[in-house]
Amino acid sequence: MLDWRRPVDSALIKRFESAYQVQLPEDYKYLLSITNGFILMGDEVLGINWDGTYDLVDVYRFEHFEVIIPQYKYLIPFSPDGGGNFYCFDTRVKTNGGSSNPIVFWYSSYKYTEADPPEIVCLELAEYIESRIIAPKKQNCTSDEKIGNEKMNNSNGEGIEIDARDKINRALLNLPLKPGCPPTFKTDRTPVEIHYEGVYPHGKFREMNREEHRGKVKFRKH
Repeated sequence: MLDWRRPVDSALIKRFESAYQVQLPEDYKYLLSITNGFILMGDEVLGINWDGTYDLVDVYRFEHFEVIIPQYKYLIPFSPDGGGNFYCFDTRVKTNGGSSNPIVFWYSSYKYTEADPPEIVCLELAEYIESRIIAPKKQNCTSDEKIGNEKMNNSNGEGIEIDARDKINRALLNLPLKPGCPPTFKTDRTPVEIHYEGVYPHGKFREMNREEHRGKVKFRKH
């Protein structure tokens, strides 16, 4: 249930920071020096591989340059929620004596503004790992996920139904790592995302990959 990895090559950290002109927090770099990311019962902290796999490099590139609603440059999406949204380091602010950054929850389909920024959920990485990954979940939906659901504003409080014709072939997917998480594609480990088509409440839901759902190149109005 725990995917623990070899330490990162420190040259990959420097390459990432140089390529994207951002500075990773020291506590995250310390974690990578012990294990290059990890997965615990479906919850993941991304590592740096720079080999085309689903890692911090791949996610930063996609969420900043290849989506309709890109993340702010100063955000580093280091932990996916399994639904196309991310916990991110806010690199503008230092915490924990300068070794950490606040962590915000970025809902990928919501248009944030200066007056309505992403919500801070933790002040440092250790707090995030303890409260969001290790600690037992007492509710099925955390507060930041509830906020995301409210902002999406397309839920009627009931479970959604997806027609078999609008589902992705399960032979192409890995099983969910835990209840409530989406399956992931075998090719790149990216999670299946759900698109809502038509006019609510008369539309329908359809499973998509992230490029088809939120990518610039393949985006089209429905």
